[in-house]
Amino acid sequence: PEYNITITATDRGKPPLSSSSSITLHIGDVNDNAPVFSQSSYIVYVAENNPPGASISQVSASDPDLGPNGQVSYSIVASDLEQRELSSYVSISTESGVVFAQRAFDHEQLRSFKLTLQARDQG
Repeated sequence: PEYNITITATDRGKPPLSSSSSITLHIGDVNDNAPVFSQSSYIVYVAENNPPGASISQVSASDPDLGPNGQVSYSIVASDLEQRELSSYVSISTESGVVFAQRAFDHEQLRSFKLTLQARDQG
């Protein structure tokens, strides 16, 4: 935000004399807010034999800071799958928060798994 302020100094003489000056005040944003997910948890059901590459969910987080301080990116930070398996099952778009299936799921081989996602600002 920007504010224009005019300051006037007036003496007590007869007649009073005065002088004015204008100041433009720019308020800079600091990174004082963390991103917050729109939901505290997400439960996603996916039919088996889904097409690889399909979008299976989307998460969303917001950050009221301005500019890069408020730009949110997403990542997967933990899972109950082994790390080497994780990337063969799912991925997340860092910009949109869309979670993609990397392969067709087979209910007989894998009934469920958990992910921990992170929303991070650029500040």
